[in-house]
Amino acid sequence: PRQLARLARFYAHESCAQCTQCREGTAWMTRILERIVDGHGTFEDLDTIFDLASLTKPIATATAVMQLVGGAVAVGLLKVLFDSRN
Repeated sequence: PRQLARLARFYAHESCAQCTQCREGTAWMTRILERIVDGHGTFEDLDTIFDLASLTKPIATATAVMQLVGGAVAVGLLKVLFDSRN
């Protein structure tokens, strides 16, 4: 989770902030992941991450690469994390 939080922080920092999904979604995802890393996360936080990722799926009007990959990376890494623990 620490690497995922670091990656989310990168996406939030590099966002051009042109589209709401990218600007707000990456910031929320970063705060949630950092809370999880600090040991204060909840299962609801995981649901929120998946919800945020669905909002940042590629759309026809996407102008930022962050929107296209940010959510997909988060979901992919979380799935790997959970699969490795089972």
